[in-house]
Amino acid sequence: MDNPQSVKVTISDWATIATAVATLLLAIVAALQDKIRAWIMRPNLEMSVRVAPPECHKTSWQFQTATGSDAAPCYYFHTTIENIGQTEAREVEVFARSLTRKRADGQFETVDRFTPMNLLWAHFRQPFLPVLSPKMPRMCDLAHVFHPNFQNNFGLTLPNATGLLLVFDLLVEPNNKGHLVSSGIYRLKLVLGAANAKPKEYELEINFQGQWYDEEAQMLSDGFGMRLL
Repeated sequence: MDNPQSVKVTISDWATIATAVATLLLAIVAALQDKIRAWIMRPNLEMSVRVAPPECHKTSWQFQTATGSDAAPCYYFHTTIENIGQTEAREVEVFARSLTRKRADGQFETVDRFTPMNLLWAHFRQPFLPVLSPKMPRMCDLAHVFHPNFQNNFGLTLPNATGLLLVFDLLVEPNNKGHLVSSGIYRLKLVLGAANAKPKEYELEINFQGQWYDEEAQMLSDGFGMRLL
């Protein structure tokens, strides 16, 4: 049997192969360039908290009475959301997934009344922020408290609860009043996401003493505290 002839690859053949491979790679890159650009330039959202103005501050809420109008002193507590990515985030939202309360034995138990839903963005009170540009932080309403003399004006009551109530700024106020809690240490699980960003989960510990202090500095040191775990 004759030996098969050996195949010799010339420099010209290697050049042709290299050209074909390069052409194929360029075609793949061209087809995927939008996805590659979106992956490299995607937004990156981060949440932070700080118990100090302007994130947490004393203000007042105007409301109508039978004889005119009045102003209820209140404190507002916010989280800060920032886009540290390289392109704008669209339809940004903060979802409150669950709430637990610390028991006397140190364990945390689920607050069954709490209804998972979105929080509201500060100032315009909507669940979705249309656009969040890079390096332009925005605040999201977390919760607020009214002066105890004005709680009844807003229907803020809970069975078997006395003292100040913390009001979570949920999308709607549930009929079971799951947005209201009395004093205690709580852990709130939050999900931060956007239409074009990967969601991130956070756990926020809230220490609410159930006491009102007229001085802002004292309220933010002795009456309310929070931290990300």
